[in-house]
Order: sequence, then C-alpha cells, then structure tokens
Amino acid sequence: MLAKFLDFWSKLRTKCFPSGRGVRTSAQKRGDAGERIARKWLEKELCWKCVTLNWRSGKGEIDLIMESPEGQLIFVEVRGRAARSLVGGYASITGKKRRILRRTIHAYLRQLARANLSWRFDVVEIGWRKGEEPVIRHHAVCKL
Repeated sequence: MLAKFLDFWSKLRTKCFPSGRGVRTSAQKRGDAGERIARKWLEKELCWKCVTLNWRSGKGEIDLIMESPEGQLIFVEVRGRAARSLVGGYASITGKKRRILRRTIHAYLRQLARANLSWRFDVVEIGWRKGEEPVIRHHAVCKL
C-alpha cells in the first residue's frame, strides 16, 4: 500500500514540478546553498568553469559538472554536513550512491560522444557551523 502511494506521489510530483524544483524543504534549500558555495569556491580557487548544474539521468543526478583549465571534465558530488557530524560527507557516499553516480556519469559521457575525453570524480564537503562560515573540504580524484 505504501509503495503504491509513494509511486503515485512520485509521478504526481514529476507532473506538477517537472524540473524537480517545486516546493523545497529546508534540507533541499541547504543542499542548494551548499552546491552554490562549492561551485563558487571551485571557480575561484581552482579556476574551474561550470559546465552544468544538477544534470539528471534516470534516478541519478550529478550536482556539478566542471571543466579544468586543462580541459578535463570533473564530476562533483557536493555533500553538506553539520561540522560535528560523526560521518563526513565523503564517507557518507554509499555503494548504491556510487553505482548511481557511475551510471549517471557514463550516460552524460555517452551523450557527449567525444572520444578520449579525460574526466574524474571529486567530492566537496560543506561543513555547516551555526553562526560561522561553512568549512569546505575538497576530495580530488575519488573512487567510484
């Protein structure tokens, strides 16, 4: 019964909010803010260019797709965490999430149809501290 309701709700939400950006919860708003902070930091500190945001394919979404000055594509997963979290953002990416990300990245690469394209996967953690600036940790060349 619950599964049918959740399936119905998912379809209704997709119809009403096709962009997936309908009514946003506070966690989603925090996630959006984290993605903005990560993008600005990567652009400023590493001189990367943002190619696209929140690219979707099937069940997967890539938060940021960036390009380095050398022309390498970097697929970035942004993970927001309370600064005192027991598990950091990088460690919170489960095997299932990695499989979904891998499929989504390969779908994006197939769409580009460019041979010998250099790419990698990075994680940016945003540590939130009440009343303070967020702490940013960049994990480069992460295993999928």
